[in-house]
Parts: sequence; C-alpha cells; structure tokens
Amino acid sequence: MSQADSLIETLKRQLRAQDKTYADVAKWLALSEASVKRLFAEKHFTLSRLECICDQLNIEFAELVQTMQADEQRLQALTYAQEQSIVDDRELFLVAVCVINGYSFDEIHHQYQLSEAECIQQLLA
Repeated sequence: MSQADSLIETLKRQLRAQDKTYADVAKWLALSEASVKRLFAEKHFTLSRLECICDQLNIEFAELVQTMQADEQRLQALTYAQEQSIVDDRELFLVAVCVINGYSFDEIHHQYQLSEAECIQQLLA
C-alpha cells in the first residue's frame, strides 16, 4: 500500500473514531457529500483540505502521519495457524474484520449484538 493510501486509510479511521461522516467532511470543505466520497475513493486530497480535516478533528497533520506509521508497524501477517483459527470461528472472523475496518468496541457490540463478554473474548483472541 502506498503512503498516500495509508494516510487516507488512517484519516478514515480517525473520522470513524470520532463518529464523523462524509457529510461532516463535506460541510467542513464546502463540498457535496458525493465530491467527498470521490476524494476518498480516488485518494486525491490537497494539503489544504487535509489540513482542514485535521483541524476539525483536533489533530495535527504530523499526528496523523505518526498514527499512520504506527499502524504500519503493527502486525503485518498472520501465521497459517492464526488464520485457520479465525476462519474456524465465525464470531472471531466477524470481530477481526470489524477491527481491521476500524470499528470501535461499542459499534461491534451493538451492531452485531454480541455481549460485552463475547466481544472482549474475541478481541483478546
């Protein structure tokens, strides 16, 4: 994944973590929501737009880059046994996909109707 792709993915996770939507971004940038969706899909942002979004999220651009770098240093690959255990357990697979896509604990818990204990157990796994 290119650095630009990683940066945009990190930005999406930051938006999701703060419960912000493309509609919010559209308002900040004085664009239509469709235009914002296109910006994210094409991964084509000007620095001034990135800076504006960061300002609205109360994070420095440098923080966004540091978060991206930290995310890249995390686990890059699973062993075959780890992959197999995820595939064999439906709830573990669901939680793993949610985590990869930046869902919060509460989003997983409420959206998929898992008990708090089940969520915690799967996250620990």
